This record gives sequence, structure tokens and C-alpha cells, in this order.
Amino acid sequence: MHVQPRPAAGPDLEPAGRELRASGGGEVVVRVEACGVCHRDDFSAQIAASYPIVLGHEIAGPVVETVPRADAPRAGERMLSGPARFRVVLTNP
Repeated sequence: MHVQPRPAAGPDLEPAGRELRASGGGEVVVRVEACGVCHRDDFSAQIAASYPIVLGHEIAGPVVETVPRADAPRAGERMLSGPARFRVVLTNP
């Protein structure tokens, strides 16, 4: 997964890669196509106990893997972040 972590306190971000863990039972995998960074991310980065910290929690994208439940989103459906009925594993192209 491509991320832009803040390596230390301050305004700079550095491109980086992260290994994705395998999805587990009850998890939905969403390919992140957009991610917003808001004031909460900035505040979290300023008071972070350790670095690097990856900013951004407002995501949108299609479901690429789903779970066999009647109320689960279907593959291809678009999702936004927010209160979730499922744990979400994020990936990007």
C-alpha cells in the first residue's frame, strides 16, 4: 500500500510503502481511491507518542473482497469511511 507518513513532528511527509496484512474473518477489503486529511489528523500527528504516523482516515473506494453475510457490501460497491458494521482492510492500486 502507498502511504505518506509524517516521519517526525513537523509539516513534512515522505512517500513510503507498507505491507498489507491478509484480511481475516468478518473483514471487508476496500481499495482506497481517495483519502482526506482533516484537522483531527493534524492534531493527532502533533501529539503522537511515536513516529512515523500515517495521516488520513476519511477514505472512499470500491469493495474488492467481501464476506458471506446478507448485510455485507457487495464487491464493486463504493464505500465511504464512517461507522462500520465490518472491519475494513484498506488497499490501493
